[in-house]
Amino acid sequence: MVGVMRQYIKLKKTSGSPKLSREDQVLVALQYWRGARDAPPPENIVQVPIRPDEAVLGAQIQVPTPEGSVTLSVPKGVRSGQSLRLRGKGWTQPKGGRTDLIVKLQIVSPKELSEIEQDCYEKIQANSSFNPRTALEGLRL
Repeated sequence: MVGVMRQYIKLKKTSGSPKLSREDQVLVALQYWRGARDAPPPENIVQVPIRPDEAVLGAQIQVPTPEGSVTLSVPKGVRSGQSLRLRGKGWTQPKGGRTDLIVKLQIVSPKELSEIEQDCYEKIQANSSFNPRTALEGLRL
C-alpha cells in the first residue's frame, strides 16, 4: 500500500530575487511505503566514470558489484548521467534472490592530455558536424 505524505517547503529569498509570496511555496509530495511487505526491492546505485571515447564508441568496462567485478557493455552514444541496469547483481534479498544494480555513467574529461590525445581531439573538433546546442539556436531567455 502506497501512502503519500505532503510537505510544504518555503523557498528562501536569495539576493536579487523578488519577495516571495504565499503562492511561491512549493508542494512536495513524497511517497513512502507502509510496512516491509509492501516495500519495493531496494536498488543500489554505483557511479562509474567513463572516458569520452568510451561514451562515443561504446566499450566493455569493469563494474564493481557486491559479488565482485562484472563486465558491462556500454552502448555507443551514452550520455553523462545515463543509467544502465544489471539485473540480479545487487544486494542479497532476505527471501532469496538479488536486487538490481543501477550503474550511473559519468563521462569524465581528462584534465591533462598527451600530445597525441591533444592532436586527436583537435582533429575531431575541426571535423565534427555534431552540435548539441542546435535546439538553443534562436532561443531567448
